[in-house]
Order: sequence, then structure tokens, then C-alpha cells
Amino acid sequence: MSDKGAAAEAHYFRIYVIASIAAIGGLLFGLDTGIIAGAIVQLRKEWSLNPLTEGYIVTGVLWGGLLGAAIGGKAADAIGRGATISATAAIFVVGSFWSGLADSPFWLIAGRIFVGIAVGGVSVAVPLYLSEIAPAKIRGAIVTLNQLALVMGVLCADIVSAWFAATPEGWRYMLMAGSIPAVVLGYAMLFLPASPRWLLTKRRDGSARRMLRRLGVPDEEAAICEIKKSLQATAGETTWRELLEPTTRHTLLVGLGLMFFQQFSGIGIVINYSTTIFGMTKVAGPTGNALLTVGVGMTDVMATLTAIILLDRFGRKLLFLSGIAVTVVCLLTLAVSFSNITQHPKLDQWVAVISMFIYMGAFSLSLGPVSGLIVSEIYPQRVRGVAMGFVIVANWVSQIITALTFPSLVAYFGPTATFSMYAAVGTAGFLFCYFFVPETKGLTLEEIEQHWRAGDSPRSW
Repeated sequence: MSDKGAAAEAHYFRIYVIASIAAIGGLLFGLDTGIIAGAIVQLRKEWSLNPLTEGYIVTGVLWGGLLGAAIGGKAADAIGRGATISATAAIFVVGSFWSGLADSPFWLIAGRIFVGIAVGGVSVAVPLYLSEIAPAKIRGAIVTLNQLALVMGVLCADIVSAWFAATPEGWRYMLMAGSIPAVVLGYAMLFLPASPRWLLTKRRDGSARRMLRRLGVPDEEAAICEIKKSLQATAGETTWRELLEPTTRHTLLVGLGLMFFQQFSGIGIVINYSTTIFGMTKVAGPTGNALLTVGVGMTDVMATLTAIILLDRFGRKLLFLSGIAVTVVCLLTLAVSFSNITQHPKLDQWVAVISMFIYMGAFSLSLGPVSGLIVSEIYPQRVRGVAMGFVIVANWVSQIITALTFPSLVAYFGPTATFSMYAAVGTAGFLFCYFFVPETKGLTLEEIEQHWRAGDSPRSW
């Protein structure tokens, strides 16, 4: 191997190590959104919760996430990506203990909202940080580490919940478990390199040069010149109004569309209601349904690992289109299965179960990692933090709507019509991606910005 090749390999290895540490933020996201499923079982018995209070407890993190995502982008632009991650980690620690020590539903809901602020913050700051430190050649794999950490967090939540399921007041330990990785993340970020792109927006050229050196960038001067050229084209103070300017309007619509179709193609109901859906098939009892849910979580992790390998080889758009096509087929299969389940119970029960597993694999290979990756790449440096915060808020709103509406849709329209609706949304998402979403594989963030400024059609990239 040549000296140049060896230097590149060493550079990539260093980036992977740094990114793996920062991606703990994604693990916190998955852990806290998944842990309530186990905790609420004990809380329901201990506090005799009514459905409304239970709903507030479950969705508390989502409401807090709205606020955290809204301020996370601005914070990332103001104090830096790494500092924002450290701050949100500290909020997460406080919120975890607050929730675990709560002595009433009111204080538990308040603690869950506080944790949600941290979760919303890392959902913006971590992808920003990862996209800005990663070389174009491996940026897909690096940013997708956050999605991998998220699904691993959900799996960890299942394990922690099972561990404390028989423990008196075990829900307290479940809710406080997330404080451990939060402490690790907050402390570690103090020693990781800051984003050179962010430093250059603050005119800290010397610090940016040192960070590029720490990241192992082979030609730091060339990297600085390229970033500065991009920044000079969009100099000035950032405002929310700029998101609607011609050079950023299209990118905003792409981000909002990806967040909408990611959630409304049914992933929220598969994650939050998988046990309920398995129960609707009557293929197994409560224990069997729980085991099937763990199996779905493991499928999620394995598919996300595969996505890390494929994203920088086959590109973002091909994976997205292939994956969403498979999810639409799975949703239609679920709809047909539930319409015939009384006539052919054994066959349609297992067809529904298998469709759930294939759906999760296809989503985790495409819509899940690709949507988050693209929105971390497509925005101009000048408005990247603000724009990311805006579209992540849209993602949180979509999550809340899907989580709240699924039970009502099933009750009023039945599972067949409900899954058909999600399939229709997925079909619209396929068309949206085909016509409006660009392929960003192999492009630097500066080259992507140049394409937007030139007014190039996304299909021409």
C-alpha cells in the first residue's frame, strides 16, 4: 500500500472512532423512546393510570423533543455541534433521574418532557456533527452510525426492561438507565475535535486547521480553501426567513418531504405498536408477541448494519426507492392478510408476521438511514443548523401524529383500511424521491451546495 493510501486508511479509521463516540447520542434517543414500553406496564399497575394520563407519560418525550429540536439547530450554530451535544447529555442525565425519582404522574410527565428536550437536541446536533467531520467517500457510513446507535438503543431498552420487569418499582431503574451512556457521551465530547466547518463560520481559522489535523485530513489547506469558498458565497447573519429563499427553498421541501414520508409510511406504528399488531394476528400469546417484538428489533439492527455497508457503494437514492417499494408491498400484504384472517387464520396470521419482519428490514435498509443522511447533507453551511432543526421538528410532529392516530384509525376503519392508507402514502413517497430528491453519493458538502446554487435539477446530479 502506498504512503498516500496508508494515510487515507488511517484518516478513515480515526473518523470512525470519533463518529462512534458521538453516535452515542443516537443510542440515548433509541433507549429513551423504547424504555417507556416496559416501564408503563409497571406504572399502569402501581399508579392505576387512566388512558389519558398514560398517553401523556408515553408521549412526554415526543413533546419535549419538539422543543429540543427547535432550539437544537440554533444552539448548534451558536455554540458549536460538540458543545450542544455535551449540553444535551447533561440535560439527559438530570431528566433521567428526575423521571426515575418521580412520586406522581405529574412529575413523571414533567421529567419525560425534560428528557425529550435532550433527545430532540441530539437528534439535530449529532447528524450535523457527523456529516461535517466525515470525508465524502465514507460520509454515508459515518452518518448512518447514528441510526445504528438509535436502533441499538431500542434493543437495549428491550433488554433493560426485561431485566427489571420482575423488580419492585423496576420502572425507576429503567428510566434512570439512560444516565450512564449520557455521562459517557457528555464527558467524551469534551475531548473530541470540533467541527472545522463550524469553526470557520466563526472565523477561527487556526482552530479549524488544528481540528482538521486532529481528524487526519491529508491536505488541510485545500480543505480550508474549499470550505471558505462555500462560506463566502453565503456570508452574513442567518435568519429563519432565509429558509424560503430560492437557493434554500427546494432543500427545505426535500427535507420536509423525507421526514413526512419516513414517518407516515408506517414506521411509527411498527415500532410503537408491534406487540399490539402481533396480538391482532392472534398468532401467539402475550409472551410470544413480546418475543416477536424483540425479533423485529434485531431485524432493525441487522438491516441498519447492512445499510452502513451499502450506502456509499450503491448510493442514497437507489436504496431509498428500493426500500420504500418493498415497504409498500409489505403494507398491502398486511392489509390483505387482515381482510382474510378469519377465513384462512393459520396462513394469513403468518403472512402478516412475516410481512412485519420484511417491512422492518426494508425500512431500516432504506427510509430510516437514508432520510436522516440526506437531510444532514443537503443544506448550505450558512443555514444548516437552522434548517436541520426545522425539519427535525417536522419529524417529531409526524411521530406524534402517527402515534396518536393509529389506535383510532384501527378502531374506526379497521386494520385493512389503515394499512392500505400507509401503503398509499408510501407510494407517494416513492414518486417524491424519484422526482425531487438528489443523489449525493461521493459529493462533498461544498459540491452539493454548488449544485443547489446553480439551480441544477435533482435528477440531473
